Amino acid sequence: MSNAIFTVRLPDDLKAELELLAKATNRSKSYLATKAIADYLQRNAWQIKELRQAAQEADEGTFVSENAVDAWLDSWGLESELPPPQPDVTIKKRR
Repeated sequence: MSNAIFTVRLPDDLKAELELLAKATNRSKSYLATKAIADYLQRNAWQIKELRQAAQEADEGTFVSENAVDAWLDSWGLESELPPPQPDVTIKKRR
């Protein structure tokens, strides 16, 4: 895997924390920054995927009803907690 150079501006206090952590863990600042960016992207990539899927479903006229969402939310924390609801409403587009 090849590496590319990427420059980022950090507030002084954040840079100091990064330097302390690098020293304490015997890792380079570059390694820690790369790891932090990779972790952030992995944790947040699901949002983009879910938003795109929701937009596609909306474009197709597929939705989850209010009643299904309410029943699911009402079950939170119960032993019989329901799984997330599946789309149960389809709206035909006008042509």
